[in-house]
Amino acid sequence: MTYKTNDKNYITGKEAVFKLYENWKEDNEYFKEDNYTESEIKKIFLSDAICNITTYDDDLSLEFGNMIYDTMEVIFERKTFEYIKHDENYIKYILSCHFIEDWLDWGTSIRGAWFNYFDAKFEPKGAYLCNIIVQDYIDIDECFMNWFMLFLKE
Repeated sequence: MTYKTNDKNYITGKEAVFKLYENWKEDNEYFKEDNYTESEIKKIFLSDAICNITTYDDDLSLEFGNMIYDTMEVIFERKTFEYIKHDENYIKYILSCHFIEDWLDWGTSIRGAWFNYFDAKFEPKGAYLCNIIVQDYIDIDECFMNWFMLFLKE
């Protein structure tokens, strides 16, 4: 999958997410690494720019980002049933699945959701804010998700 920026350069899905992150971070320069770690800033990015959750509250965006990331991680590791045994995790999991539902499939039960590597796609919701013209959606395949999970974790 390729994307182009306004200067007509074509980039891959990974590069598009990375460029979106760098541009988003520049546009939100009030993020001081003294206040948030790089990993925390990436969780805010997940909430605000990828999942398009508007809070106007960085701490709440961080909470949503952590919640979504944790859900993605247990889905990726196929440990959802173990995770949702705890009531607090169960609520976070069900809610988070709805923020990333375009990336998932769950057959007859959301509790057993998995990443749909066959035909799932997503468009970073904040791409238009950073002058990235999305030509198509980013394919959700195992390689991309592995990279994306590592990107968000670091």
